[in-house]
Amino acid sequence: MINIMGGKYSNLSLEKAAGSFIDACIEEYKEHVESEAKNRKSTANEAWMNYETYISTSSVYNNNGLWCYLCNSYIYTGGAHGLSTSIGFVYDVYDSMPVTLNDIFDEESLPAVLEMIKGYIDGLDDAKAYWKELVTVSENFTVNEEGITWYYNPYEIAPYYIGITAVPVSFDKLKPYIIKDSPINSIIR
Repeated sequence: MINIMGGKYSNLSLEKAAGSFIDACIEEYKEHVESEAKNRKSTANEAWMNYETYISTSSVYNNNGLWCYLCNSYIYTGGAHGLSTSIGFVYDVYDSMPVTLNDIFDEESLPAVLEMIKGYIDGLDDAKAYWKELVTVSENFTVNEEGITWYYNPYEIAPYYIGITAVPVSFDKLKPYIIKDSPINSIIR
């Protein structure tokens, strides 16, 4: 729940957290609309009053002691467009712990992994639109039988129009860089 709605809801049941999250969104909307309405002559039929929030999760992988899911969200609070994001989470089911980059790679391996990520981006049709100096080996990733996929949301490494960029890198390429006692070794063939 903390991954989806934030830390202030972590001690609540799912039902109470969802209700509190919705109530907070409504209050934020009311406060914003009321303050904006005071500065306008008319607010009839104005699109800026439309707020939207969609949150969903989808399981990406659940096998060999690992569970991965994506939290996808779309938020519109006025302006030119809304914002879609995807955030990946990987858990070691046996240890009940999140899996981080430090659980997969040594620090010395990250430059090689970064080059693989940038190499994938270089092969995209719109590669020139990316801000490659901002690309990192992000903690925003999922795993499956094929490899690791990193997710970069709008404005992180490219303009909005690019959207969410998913960068898959196969275990065939990553295998030499993965530490021996990594929890993801259970899925590498």
